[in-house]
Amino acid sequence: MELNLLRSAGQLFILLAFALTTAFQQLPDHVAVVGGDPIPTALFQQRVRLARWTTAQQLLQVMQTYGPNALTDPGSPYNGQYKNLNDSVTFAQQVLDSLITVKLVQREAAARGITVTDDDVQNQINAFFGYAPNATPQPPQPGETPQPSLNPTEMAQAFQEERDNYFGQAGDIARMSQAEVIATFAEQALQIKVYEALTKNVPTQGQQVKVRHILVDSLEKANALLAQIQGGASFADVAKANSQDATSAANGGDLGWSPHGVYFPEFEDAIWKVAPGTLIGPIKTPVGFHLILVEGREVRPLTEADLIRERDAVYRLWLQQARDKANVQIVDNWPALIPAEPTLKALGLP
Repeated sequence: MELNLLRSAGQLFILLAFALTTAFQQLPDHVAVVGGDPIPTALFQQRVRLARWTTAQQLLQVMQTYGPNALTDPGSPYNGQYKNLNDSVTFAQQVLDSLITVKLVQREAAARGITVTDDDVQNQINAFFGYAPNATPQPPQPGETPQPSLNPTEMAQAFQEERDNYFGQAGDIARMSQAEVIATFAEQALQIKVYEALTKNVPTQGQQVKVRHILVDSLEKANALLAQIQGGASFADVAKANSQDATSAANGGDLGWSPHGVYFPEFEDAIWKVAPGTLIGPIKTPVGFHLILVEGREVRPLTEADLIRERDAVYRLWLQQARDKANVQIVDNWPALIPAEPTLKALGLP
């Protein structure tokens, strides 16, 4: 009897050992492969922990300022970020996408001969902590009370303390060495250089259109206002009195000059197909019904915001094309590789 029990226990132990060994063998040492270059599982797990911690630090500041409801209330502007952090798979997918982007940027940089220097990396670290060692102190504006400021030595000391504290906490929570944390800043510096190289030839001027619009919440209202304008009423006056877009209504519905790609697709299609001076609508978009007056079209210099938008569009297109060409392969069971820690409770969040 005892011999049989011992045999059964021994067999059970062997089965459990085999099952555990098989389970560990099934966990891949990489989470994805980008053009033949693997993203190690350990790196992925480090970056998930780091991103979870840095996001939590931002949310903790929100919670300390506005209270826990600022995170949990569905109507809060911070609720989306909090919910995203709660969804471990969605959050980890974003981290994985960022690591894939890093690989694509590194490939493009190598092809173009782009590198980063120690100064580039240090500038990125300085920017992250808001440290500008060569900045000229700005005098107070008229009416402002002068605030005491740190001298350069005190500023440098405060920066070093904040940096070292960040590196230390990142090391403890994300299980990263200081060199591994600094590598994240090097990646950012390289991405900036590649972005500049890819978008440096984006034109600084382009075809733009000037429009006014009236926004209402029903087709009936839009048709009634259209009849008034067609009957001789001023478009600007009707907009001031009736448009639900309060910002532009105050200016008679004037939206100013804009390049391609600024408005909803339905709005865009309408305004670029007609000649200046044309009244069009009602046009339905996700926010309501629009009456639109196209006032002009010409080549104009892009505003800084519009130029950034154009450059971002070029970069996003390159990124999608580069990803398609790189034959990115993500392992099937990658969610099993998502680290469970640090938990929200450990990070001090509800």
